[in-house]
Amino acid sequence: MGDASSHKLINIILRAIELLFSIIAFAVVAEYDGTSKINYMIFTGVTSMVICLVFLVLYFANLGDSPTIVLIELVINVIWWVFWLAAAAVMSSLVNKWWSNSRIEASCAFSWLTWFAWTVSTVMSFLATKNRSGPSGGSTPSGPQTNMV
Repeated sequence: MGDASSHKLINIILRAIELLFSIIAFAVVAEYDGTSKINYMIFTGVTSMVICLVFLVLYFANLGDSPTIVLIELVINVIWWVFWLAAAAVMSSLVNKWWSNSRIEASCAFSWLTWFAWTVSTVMSFLATKNRSGPSGGSTPSGPQTNMV
């Protein structure tokens, strides 16, 4: 298995995990809709689900290797990494409240698991972007080129 195909397979598995965990994280608390903290969790989960589906389609269509897509993926990963960190912190604060129950606790646990998965995706996107930015990645060379005849 080549490096590019293993990277693609890892991305597909990560996005599938993120998709599953984000659905669980927001679905178990969706009935508590109405508080801003729960609404934020639902927003983060639903948008994360849509993003994961879009990237899975791009991976399966072999469009995920484009330098533009890789850069966009990095930016989205960083933004949703922050969103999931905040969502996990919000759910953690609800666990400490008197009205905590098993659904809130499950959402909290899956929020942290989803945040960890987005952390791995963010690091992988950064490394993919970094690997493409050198002379072998098609960008301009970082230093002067000398040609010996």
